[in-house]
Amino acid sequence: IIGSGSTFATIDTVSGFKAAGADVFKTGTAATTLNALSIANADIATLAAAIQTAATAAGAALANTNTQAYIITVSAGTAAGTYAFQNLGSNTTVDSADFIVKLTGTTGSIVAGDFIA
Repeated sequence: IIGSGSTFATIDTVSGFKAAGADVFKTGTAATTLNALSIANADIATLAAAIQTAATAAGAALANTNTQAYIITVSAGTAAGTYAFQNLGSNTTVDSADFIVKLTGTTGSIVAGDFIA
């Protein structure tokens, strides 16, 4: 179980999520949707804005709910990598209340049900 303490202020790195076993993200709120987002280039300082822009462009804009989860791939920049993100701020912006972790190593198939209360 990965806890909910990972936010934009302290992005934790998780290696091998669901590579073997039944890992979950304990975010405090169960996700009901999971969308994949691709971002061409972002730095850590611009990652939040890039997520918001990519979600809108993909037709999965952040809503006034905290049940939206995303798998995000950033191709270049200091934020390059893959992330699991959940909009926990109950608003339409990416903010410091939202859950985010950077995923490294072999990652198994992630579904909305992996983000639990």
